[in-house]
Parts: sequence; structure tokens; C-alpha cells
Amino acid sequence: MQGFKSLITLLSIFILGYSISYGEYEKSEERERIRAGTEWNGEKAKEILVVSTDYTTQQKAEYERQIEDKLREFDKIDRELSSRAAGLSDKDRVVFNMKRDEFMLRKKAAYEKLKDLKTASVKSWMQIKTELDGSIAYLATFYDKEFSQYR
Repeated sequence: MQGFKSLITLLSIFILGYSISYGEYEKSEERERIRAGTEWNGEKAKEILVVSTDYTTQQKAEYERQIEDKLREFDKIDRELSSRAAGLSDKDRVVFNMKRDEFMLRKKAAYEKLKDLKTASVKSWMQIKTELDGSIAYLATFYDKEFSQYR
């Protein structure tokens, strides 16, 4: 039993020593990467920044096109919903119009966020993208939930 405790203690010390030395090795590698990065000339760093900015600008433009397409789909859905309202009873039409009004307000808010996105800088567009993704997801969910009976 005493030998078993000694073996466990010895293994624990070995593992602890290995963990500490490995951590120091990782830190030294990180220091080397940082040191190497600071030795780049300024032109190389500027070139990388320009390429990155160009790529981000392309991403933003593509995202704007995707959102515009989705909002056009919601415009089409709205026109279809409006044509279906004519066949409803007065009571159903009141409920339908209330739901449609909320849908329209949410859609208008999404269009406003798209407008903000178009004027946003390359650095800040990701925050607006997150908000716009949420608006589009809400519109889709709202439509599926509230208008499923009118399809």
C-alpha cells in the first residue's frame, strides 16, 4: 500500500512538472511569433490590411444583396397576404389585419436596418448584420406562425 501511494505521488509530480514545462514551451513559441510579427516591415502589414478590407467589403456587399432578396420575398408574401384578406369574414379580417400590420412594421424595421448597413463602415457592419439577421429570422418565424392558416 505504501508503495502504491509513493507511485501515485511520483506520477503526480512527473505530470505536474511536464505540464509546467509544456506551458513554458508554448509561451516561448508565442513570444517568438510576436517577435517575428513585429519584425515585418510596414508595407507587408499594410498590404495584408488592404486585402482584408477588400475581402470584408465584398462580404458586406454580398450580404446586402442577400438581405435585399429576402426582403423582396417578404414584399411578395405581403402582396399575396393582402389578396387573401378579401375572402375573409369581417371578424377574421380584423385579426388578419392586426397580424399583417405587425408584419409590416417588422419588415419596415428590417428595411431601416438594411439602410443603416449600407451606410455602415467596413469595421462596424458586423454589428448591424447581427441585428438584421435577427430581424429577418423574426419575420420568417412570424410569417410561418401567424399566417400559416391563410396560405
